[in-house]
Amino acid sequence: MKFKRFLAIFLAAGLAFGGLNLIFIGQAGAAERSIVLVATYPSVSSPRDREVNIDLKIINKGTDGEIVDLAFVKAPVGWDVSLRPQFTRLDISSAYVEAEKTLELEFHATPPKDVASSLYVFTLQATTKDKQLTSSVDINVTITGEAKIESGVKLNTQYPSLSGNSTSTFEFKVDLVNEGNEDLSFDVRARGPARWNVSIRPAWEQKEVSTVRVKARETQGLDVTLRPPYDINAGEFITTLVASSGSIQDGIELKAMVTGTYTMAMGTSTGRLNTDITAGDKRDLTIIIANQGTADLKNISLTASRPDDWNVTFSPDRIDTLEPSKTIEVGVKIEAPKNTIPGDYAVTLRTSAEQVSQSIDLRVTATVPTLWGWVGIIIVVLVVAGLATVFTIMGRR
Repeated sequence: MKFKRFLAIFLAAGLAFGGLNLIFIGQAGAAERSIVLVATYPSVSSPRDREVNIDLKIINKGTDGEIVDLAFVKAPVGWDVSLRPQFTRLDISSAYVEAEKTLELEFHATPPKDVASSLYVFTLQATTKDKQLTSSVDINVTITGEAKIESGVKLNTQYPSLSGNSTSTFEFKVDLVNEGNEDLSFDVRARGPARWNVSIRPAWEQKEVSTVRVKARETQGLDVTLRPPYDINAGEFITTLVASSGSIQDGIELKAMVTGTYTMAMGTSTGRLNTDITAGDKRDLTIIIANQGTADLKNISLTASRPDDWNVTFSPDRIDTLEPSKTIEVGVKIEAPKNTIPGDYAVTLRTSAEQVSQSIDLRVTATVPTLWGWVGIIIVVLVVAGLATVFTIMGRR
């Protein structure tokens, strides 16, 4: 009886001991995992114009290597933050950490230029790929020193010079850049040639403005339109656009190259487009050539279309330059040969410049000389008298 009780106690103890061994063996066989993220200096102070660099460590205490995703779950607005392996410039968002090893990284943070003196907290989190393990660390950065206020303005345009004739509209695209670190209102004005019309509008808008507000470090597009007066002569015309805010300002020159218009008028001094001429004689006329455009007319030549054997000459027959709004008188001499048959004839007078030409058509009535006219009349009278005499004699018979 005692032996049986002892045997039962022994077996129970053995089973209990064996079960403990199984549990121990099972725990020893399972892989151990542990990820720890630490910062060498979790709290630092830095001047506002300096990049903050802090060493980080990812410690893998487990028995297997781990791929770890890295992310900032908290970061101040406007800061430029990144993680890099030591001694490289590669920005990373994940890393592989060998079993029972430590991976060293660098935390980089650049503050915005207008950063205020204060405490800024960054929270970095490391997470294994299977999302089973996480570790995070807070990095406290205290910015010291007074904020430096920067200011500046810049006007830019891709095409500072445009060309066109006097009826053209010159449209310039200008960028107004606020180079400071605070929002500002800028007065914009233009100083242009007399009687030119100048309008300034924000890009993509129709309303004209004299003041625009531009946020810090941003650019406002402007449409600047120049319209010349109707009677403008050809030439280069400069308009200066100025943007200012307080003591800061910048200016830019916008050049309009006016090529002018070419218009020529031509007519007789009397306004009549008909005349007469006696066969074998000459007729003197005066024509007027006017430059009604806004550019010089150059190398003007004069020619004529006339009946055969007729002669037309000009004095002068060539004009080097005729300025805008100017006129010139030209003498015209028309000669008809002696054998010209009485009647109406067409003579075309033409003037041609390098850029434009003009012409007028004259109706010239040709007549015979007066002596021959009387001779003709006498012959007709004699013929009529002869016929009358013949009829009278024949009538008596």
